Amino acid sequence: MRDLFAPRSDQAAFGMCVAATVRMSGVADPKVYFDTLASGADANRRVIGAAMERLGHGAAWRWLQRHDPEGMARLMPAFFALDLHDSPRARTKFYTTVDERSGDALQDRVGRLSPAAGRGAADLLEALSTDGSASLAAPGTRPTLCWNMTEGERPADATLYLPFRSHTPSGREALDRLRPLVRPEHLHRLTRLVTDVQDEEPVNPFHWAAVKLNRSALGPLTLYVSAEFVDRASGAGT
Repeated sequence: MRDLFAPRSDQAAFGMCVAATVRMSGVADPKVYFDTLASGADANRRVIGAAMERLGHGAAWRWLQRHDPEGMARLMPAFFALDLHDSPRARTKFYTTVDERSGDALQDRVGRLSPAAGRGAADLLEALSTDGSASLAAPGTRPTLCWNMTEGERPADATLYLPFRSHTPSGREALDRLRPLVRPEHLHRLTRLVTDVQDEEPVNPFHWAAVKLNRSALGPLTLYVSAEFVDRASGAGT
């Protein structure tokens, strides 16, 4: 990957970031993130395609050319992610912008992977957006669709990243919408995070919510908050 992602354009923000999961038992699941603007915006698609071919995902890349022309036309100038652990669940990922303006259009697009994935996208919009699928027609930050490759001739999964705070600004409404999706003990901790750190009517601190879609029901949520908010919560003992 070195020659593909070594920064040679002033549009590139970085060369490589390294991430891992830290547990009591040690460090696990290392991964790297590359900047797809390494050679500039005009080379974004070429660089991602070359990386996919080298990593053995050429067939999946060609499947996406045929079945997700919308996403291939809107590749995000962002990250190319690669799991480094040697297991069947190791993933290669890249990101596309969701420019669809209706829930039906998004469900049709994601449903080309599987009917379950399409339903998952529609269910997430309804579950976490004040205006449901109509939120896609509003101005502001666009959702992101991440394609996940493991093995095979097509993507193994897709992850939808929803701008949760933009779609549901109220902190209390955000908690109500999360209630059916998280375990009670997790909801208790999230409630403290939302209500204990903010003195006034709480706003939704979760900028993004992400779910893997290619499954029979909405999977575990990943929620994203700012580092500043985490620092405030730590200072408050939450």
